[in-house]
Amino acid sequence: MIVPQEWFLAAGTTPDTLTEQLINVHLTPDSLRTPRHLTYYDSFDGRLFRAGYLLFQEGPPVRTVLSDLHGAPLAESSQEIHPCFLDSLPEEFSFRLAGILQMRTLLPAYHLTAHRQKLALLNNDDKTVCRVVFQMNKGRSDGSTADTELPSSLTLHPVRGYEKQAARLRKALVQLFGEPNALTLFEVLAEATDRPAGGRSSYFKSDISEEMNAQEASKRLFGQMLQVITQNEEGVLRNLDSEFLHDFRVAVRRTRAGLGKLRSALPQALWAHFRTEFAWLGGQTSLLRDLDVYLLHYPVYRSRLSEETRTHLAPFHDYLQRAHIKEHRRLKRQLKGARFRRLKQQWQEFLNNPGYLEAPEGQEPVVPWSCRLLRNGFQKIYKSGSRIEETSPPEALHEHRINFKKLRYLVEFFSPLFPPKQMKKLFHGLYQLLHLF
Repeated sequence: MIVPQEWFLAAGTTPDTLTEQLINVHLTPDSLRTPRHLTYYDSFDGRLFRAGYLLFQEGPPVRTVLSDLHGAPLAESSQEIHPCFLDSLPEEFSFRLAGILQMRTLLPAYHLTAHRQKLALLNNDDKTVCRVVFQMNKGRSDGSTADTELPSSLTLHPVRGYEKQAARLRKALVQLFGEPNALTLFEVLAEATDRPAGGRSSYFKSDISEEMNAQEASKRLFGQMLQVITQNEEGVLRNLDSEFLHDFRVAVRRTRAGLGKLRSALPQALWAHFRTEFAWLGGQTSLLRDLDVYLLHYPVYRSRLSEETRTHLAPFHDYLQRAHIKEHRRLKRQLKGARFRRLKQQWQEFLNNPGYLEAPEGQEPVVPWSCRLLRNGFQKIYKSGSRIEETSPPEALHEHRINFKKLRYLVEFFSPLFPPKQMKKLFHGLYQLLHLF
C-alpha cells in the first residue's frame, strides 16, 4: 500500500507563499482551489480510532469513507450517515466494524474545513507522476461553535508505478520542510480541540497518591466518579445508546460503595445526606437499565426458539420498546429535575472545598487507613462466605456477591498505593471469584 506523507507548514502559509517556496520543484496546478468540508464520526469512547479506523463524510456530493489512520480509503459509499448504529451502515462498512462498535452508536466527533489546491508533478509527456495537495485547515469538535485555525498541510501522494519520481520529490520537500510529520491531520485536529482522538473513556483509574490524607484521597476518588457521571449524562438524556446509562450507573454504584467504605474520612452529617441522595439516584436508573439489557439480548432470546415460534416473541419485543420509551421519559424528567441538580451542585461544592472538614479519620495518612479498610473488606467476605452452605437462600449468595464487589472497588480505589503487579493479580483474582456467583 502506498501511504501518503504529510508536512505541516508554518502558520500563515498561503498558496502564494508556498508557490515561492516550491519555485524550483516545478509543480503544476492540477485543479482549482476547492473547499472541502468533512465530518468525522466515531463512538463516544473512540472505538474506531483506537481500532485504527477513521470514518468521515464529505460533500456535496455526499461521499462517506472508511479509511486507515493515514487516510488511505478502505471502503466508500454515497450513502449519507447520521448518528446511527452499526446496522444502518452500508454493508461494506458494517462487516469491518461489527466487532468494534457493538452496541455503541456513531456520533459526529469533529468538523474540518479545508481550502485545498492540488498540484501535480509532470513528466516530459505531461503525464502526472506524483500529486501534492496543499490545504489551509480549520476545525472544531462537534458541539463547539467556533473553528480553531490549524496548521496548513502539504501531502505527498505517490502514483503507483512512479515510485522513483515520488522519492525525488520527497527528498526536495524534506530539504524545504524537514521530515514528514509523525502526526496525521486528524490527530492535529483532535489535539486542538477539547475532545481526545480516542474519545472519552468511562474507565476508572484511581490517581490518588501516598502523600494524601484520607479525606483528600476520598475527595479525589469521588471527583473522578462525578466526572464520569457528568460526561455520560447528556447521552443518557438523549438516549443515544445503552452504554451511556451503563457507565452512568457504574459511576453511581462506585460512589455509593465509596460512601459506605470511606465514610470515616467524611463529615458524618454530609455523609448521611449524600448516601441517601445517591441511593435515590441509583434507584431511578434501575428499571431503564433492565429494559436495556432485555432489548440488547432480545436477538439471543429469539435465536433460541424454532423458526415457527420466533414470531411469538414479537409482542414481547413491542412491549419492551414501549416500556423503554415510557421509562426513559420518566428518568429524563428526574435528571432534569431540581433534586438531581441540587445533588450535583452540593456534591461538587463539597469536593471542591479545599479546607479540611472534621471527620473521624479524615486526617489519617491514606496508606495505613487504606490498609485497614482493605483488611476489613477481606474479613467481611471471609465471614459471609463461611456461612454459605448448599442450602443457603439466594439472598445469602447475593449478599456475598455484593461484599465481593465492594472489596473490588476498594482495590480499584487504593491500587496506586501498592505494587502494581500485586494489585493487578489481586484484582484479577477478585474478578474471577465474583463471576462464580
